[in-house]
Amino acid sequence: MSKWLRKEKARACPVHMQVMEASAKQLELHGVFEKDAVLDDLNLAAMTDAIRWDYVREFLQDEQGCELVPLASAYFKRHKVTEEHVNPAKFLAQGHGKKTAGYAAVVPEHDHLVVARLRFRKAMANGVGVAFQDYLVATEKRRVEVGSCQEQKRLG
Repeated sequence: MSKWLRKEKARACPVHMQVMEASAKQLELHGVFEKDAVLDDLNLAAMTDAIRWDYVREFLQDEQGCELVPLASAYFKRHKVTEEHVNPAKFLAQGHGKKTAGYAAVVPEHDHLVVARLRFRKAMANGVGVAFQDYLVATEKRRVEVGSCQEQKRLG
């Protein structure tokens, strides 16, 4: 029997519902929410590891009808707005071991974050495509080498 919290159980869980409602309120007010701040507001800071944020994010996206962009902790620390617009990738939770500290709604005020996220996704997709092409070339070379070795053994 699995010990993992399933989506249906999380949907019915009162703690997860409280977290989702508090996160939704923060999204409505600010367009972003920080996971630790939501838990602190609910006095649930001790349950940080027990919350399935992937489910909370999915539930919010379904209910709010918007996409949520993952943010790193640097976003929630004091920084200049110009810095955020100049280097938005610094504030996204992607690459270089950055963990997701919160989420931003895809709204016009966060368009710079959305564009940076889309660029990252495109680069990842292109990287996968390039890696696959390199793999095909390598396997074709290997097949040709193995075939020529077998031909040499047969002849010689």
